[in-house]
Amino acid sequence: MSQQLYFLALIPPPEIEAEVNHFKSIASQKFGSSHALKSPAHITMVPPFWWQEARLEHIVVVLQQQLIRSKQFEIELNGFACFKPRVIYIDVMPNSDLSRQHLLLKELFKRQWSLEPERRTHYRPHMTVAFKDLSKSSFFRAWDYFRSKDYRRRFTVDSIYILVHLDGRWSVRSQIPLEKN
Repeated sequence: MSQQLYFLALIPPPEIEAEVNHFKSIASQKFGSSHALKSPAHITMVPPFWWQEARLEHIVVVLQQQLIRSKQFEIELNGFACFKPRVIYIDVMPNSDLSRQHLLLKELFKRQWSLEPERRTHYRPHMTVAFKDLSKSSFFRAWDYFRSKDYRRRFTVDSIYILVHLDGRWSVRSQIPLEKN
């Protein structure tokens, strides 16, 4: 059976996604970093993992069961930040609901499927604007450009999304809604 690459994410509403995609386009046009355009604007909850397509429905059902009582929550985006010397992103303000949801998913994947795609001990939620194909020299020019930009938005997280990697791009495969407050 063939496996696909998947990950779990939060996706902002269309108007914020369009704004973030605009920043990604600037990173591509001005600084030669287009890799971030291969996925929708998102905050990663469970990083990429390999899984059999035929067994994906099992993950969806378990997530639905586990998240049935999870409430929607607010996310606040606040300016730009970076991981020197290759990543520029929109910063996500610290949030106990987001941290709790991330920990729940991380523990679920480890307990239920023995998957530990996130081996780092520190979770730093963010929305990537430029990475991977951003050269070191372009990074500093891009960082000079983005760090002075004021960008503040809030949105309600109403679903967890499963994304799949097909034909060099990430796209939504499943959506698991969260309970309204």
